[in-house]
Amino acid sequence: MSTPKKPTPASKKPTSGSKKPAPGSGRSSSRKPLLYGAVIVVAAGLLGFASYKATAPGSSPKETSATGPAAEVSADAQAGVYPELAKLARRDAGDKLAAGRADAPVVLIEYADFKCGYCGKFARDTEPELIKEYVENGTLRIEWRNFPIFGEESENAARGAWAAGQQDRFWE
Repeated sequence: MSTPKKPTPASKKPTSGSKKPAPGSGRSSSRKPLLYGAVIVVAAGLLGFASYKATAPGSSPKETSATGPAAEVSADAQAGVYPELAKLARRDAGDKLAAGRADAPVVLIEYADFKCGYCGKFARDTEPELIKEYVENGTLRIEWRNFPIFGEESENAARGAWAAGQQDRFWE
């Protein structure tokens, strides 16, 4: 009489009900992207709220009124000016690459490249308004500094601008 052999684990074929899910599959892994997304949304919301509260009108604990520190104007024109920054302004009345009075209380030193798109946008959109609003009334002086960083064409444009300035045509 022979006894039936027990099947060894290697010879067992798994049935459909005994399959184990592959790593990374199943319910828990399908919820991970949702969990990550929710965390990102909550973090963005908290940062947005904090940013809003920090910049909201009236959020400053020290409100200044017309008689407060913001309304006080110092009699000394150099008050609050760092000496090393003040030295950067040429303040030469004959400077062909400057617009505004040499003794204007504020000097804007503009470093720009004629090939720079952002510099061009500033020159077309912002600078004319500054000139109209502040240079013409003597509050602001704009001093141009060539800053050719985009190669030979930038250098040639800077030379041309300097030459135009020597003919009193820089700002045109």
